[in-house]
Amino acid sequence: MLPSFGKKPTLVIGGEAMQKLEKLGVLSGFDAEKLKGGSDYEGLMKAIIDDQDPLTSGYKKNALFYSNSGNWIEKVPSNFKALMSIASSDYYIAGWWPKNEVLANKVMAISGELLGQPLFVYAGNPTNRQHPVHFFRWVTNAIFGSELATLTDYVPPKDPDRVGVPIHNQTLVQAVNYQASPAVQKQAKAELLPETGESSSAHFVLSSFLLAVSGGFLLLKKKRLSKILD
Repeated sequence: MLPSFGKKPTLVIGGEAMQKLEKLGVLSGFDAEKLKGGSDYEGLMKAIIDDQDPLTSGYKKNALFYSNSGNWIEKVPSNFKALMSIASSDYYIAGWWPKNEVLANKVMAISGELLGQPLFVYAGNPTNRQHPVHFFRWVTNAIFGSELATLTDYVPPKDPDRVGVPIHNQTLVQAVNYQASPAVQKQAKAELLPETGESSSAHFVLSSFLLAVSGGFLLLKKKRLSKILD
């Protein structure tokens, strides 16, 4: 793990590594459970989060939890804190997790210390491909978070030439109705665009006249050359 700034680095354990942690026997009172064949299970569920902890910064009390590991935490060590649990009822949203009814009120994330080392245990896999994009914050909070933070929407400056478009509780600012000054338009027109109207017609007549005269001179020179050769 990368070290965080201003605090000890937090060790993050998730998914099936929880069973290995339990077998080591170094965390007294810890019990990680998984249904038979649970490695193939996945589900999106409603969860209750302790939103007053630095590790949960950016998450609301009523949030979602996704797991593709089929795990949960059956017993929490006495010196650890439960950060997230599955809701008590009507919690399963989607996925393939047979016997998911056993997950009601089950703990899915805890934090504490092991031998003086901050430890965060998460019953899912927040870094699995791009499936749990919403859950990467669990990892970044564990690495860098030392204080409870809040997220606020961006408020664009008041500008009549700019308009804000709300997208997913954020604001996308786009510049609209931009009009270049007359001087800039005139300069660009002079440098990049051909003149139109009467002046273009005059240029065309003059060019045609010069072309005809040049053709006449060429024909005259050709006749003189023929006489010399004869």
